[in-house]
This record gives sequence, C-alpha cells and structure tokens, in this order.
Amino acid sequence: MRCDVRQIVTTGFSLLLAFLLWRHPVIRRSESEPHARSFGRFTEKEIFDRSEEIVSLLAPQASQVQMLADPHLSYVHLRRHREDPVRHWMVTCTGAAGQELVDLDWNAETGALLQAVPASRQTPTRRPVSLSQHQATEVAQAWLETLKIGGAGLRWRPARPATCAYQVWSIVWQCGEHRAWVTLRARTGALIEAASW
Repeated sequence: MRCDVRQIVTTGFSLLLAFLLWRHPVIRRSESEPHARSFGRFTEKEIFDRSEEIVSLLAPQASQVQMLADPHLSYVHLRRHREDPVRHWMVTCTGAAGQELVDLDWNAETGALLQAVPASRQTPTRRPVSLSQHQATEVAQAWLETLKIGGAGLRWRPARPATCAYQVWSIVWQCGEHRAWVTLRARTGALIEAASW
C-alpha cells in the first residue's frame, strides 16, 4: 500500500479543522454593530464568520478569540500597484489577554482570503531534520488549499522550485493569472505567511 503524503496532510488538516471548530469559542468585537456595517459585498458579520474557521486552524491553542474588522480601500496590495482601488476587510484576531494570534486580509468584493499571517510564536512540534523541498511544497500546497487562499477551487502549482534560507521555506505559486506566496518554518511546516495577488 502506497503512502501518499499529500493525502495524509490534507486528511489531517480536515480532521483538525472539524475538531477545532467544535471546541473553539470565539468572541467577536467591533467598533460598531457587527450586523450593520457592510463594505464591498460583505457585512462585518459575514467576514467574522469566514474568519472563525481560519483562526481555529492557525491558533488552535487559543481558548477565546477577539476579532476586530477594519475596512480598507487600497491601491497597493503586496507591493503591486493597481489602477483601481481594491476593497479589503482587515481582521485582527487576538486572544483573551490581548496577545496577537492572526491577521487576515479578505477581498471585500469576492470574499476570497488574500493573506493570512499567524503570530510568530505558533510552534508545532519540531522534527529532527528540516522538511525536504518536496515535503515543504506539499505542506505549502495543503495550506493553500485548506485556507482557500485567493478563493476556493484554485489549482495552484509551483511557479518555481521552493527555496530554503534561514530555516524558512519560500514557495511562489501560480494558477492562471493568480499568484500566491507561502512561507513555512523549515523544521515544523508551521505557516509563517500565505498570500495571494
């Protein structure tokens, strides 16, 4: 029987997500009524609902989560200048004691997650050796698919081989005209950043 690493990683993420959504309490907070404020095609409540799943994946240790959503209009996203401004929901997620957990950037028109940046102190179990290039690529792809970076259903492929520097794997991805970037900790596979443009 052949062991498929990608299938194991994807199954593991799915099981972890189901467990965390079952046990992860979330406290929503905002400067205004969460149901009343809308920006682009989404209300603040809809963005909070989308964020809950991501927070439980990236900060499973948090017993309570507070969210603050801030709408933005920007001509620049990930160092790319655009002719027309893009609407974003920026969501900052903190723990009950105020510690930073995750920052999320949602496209306010499409609802696609554009960027996820977990707090740097998230450290899963260390491996005795670093991930190989192949393993890092598979773990990064699993993160892209699990988080649905850039939108659901995109079939990402590496735009160039993964590179490792300073114990961090960096992989640039492509799907048609879309691009994505994933950085991982070399010894743990923990996500440092996933972003799409």
